[in-house]
Amino acid sequence: MIDIRLDKAVIEVHEVKVQKNTRINSQSVFYLTLTLSRQADQPVSITEKDAENIRVSDSKRRQYTVLSLKPSGATVEPGAALALAVRVDGSPQWWKNVKTMTIDFQPGLFGLERAVTLESKVDDMVKKKVAGFEQH
Repeated sequence: MIDIRLDKAVIEVHEVKVQKNTRINSQSVFYLTLTLSRQADQPVSITEKDAENIRVSDSKRRQYTVLSLKPSGATVEPGAALALAVRVDGSPQWWKNVKTMTIDFQPGLFGLERAVTLESKVDDMVKKKVAGFEQH
């Protein structure tokens, strides 16, 4: 009934000079496409509260806090698709030899009957320097 595809995963890095040191903060963003089957009985609404049913972790079992799910307030009609972005606090540290990041969608979210797990290789994630992070 519903299909979730991971289109791209991005690690955003923000560097801030603090006296003689540089402080580096990062966030990971997963860009997804949510497609609702034409046979679906009803549309699916996306709310910010849905972020509570998304879990993100890496291959070293580190858990990441989900900061936002955008766009919230959107609705997917049967037979249509919607682009989503899941933003989490942090990203894998290169020296810890993390291989993958996993995003889990719990049953009930978007009308899912069972959990859906998507995975991205850290080496395939786009690294991007940003001037600041998107407000959530």
